[in-house]
Amino acid sequence: MEKKDVEKEYAKYRRRASQYANDREKSKELLAVAMKKAIKSRNGALEEVWGNLVLLFEMFRDWISGKYNSVPMNSIIMIIGALLYFVAPMDVIPDFIMGMGIVDDAAVISILIKKISSDIEKYKAWKEIADETTKRD
Repeated sequence: MEKKDVEKEYAKYRRRASQYANDREKSKELLAVAMKKAIKSRNGALEEVWGNLVLLFEMFRDWISGKYNSVPMNSIIMIIGALLYFVAPMDVIPDFIMGMGIVDDAAVISILIKKISSDIEKYKAWKEIADETTKRD
């Protein structure tokens, strides 16, 4: 598996992402499918990125619901593209190849996390404040 192959394939999914960015219900369905797959595949290749993946899911969920709107649209498009890639059974390494099918998916998630790390950190800070405020109420 070449990194350039994964990035090239990921770019195809990013191009489809605007359909989801303009339809929050569709985004909500995508998130549900991605979370289900992530939970099922947690052990193994996803273990390294699990904490950030959960935070990414939460940020996307809060964007979908309108609770958090400070995510740049470019980052939303990248998140959706990565999730579309993640849930696709036929990508660079097809998911039916036991033990290997999730490796390229984890690589795409890792690439995404690196590219939008500052957005994730801003969300994390916002979430801590929001959680504190909720506890006080």
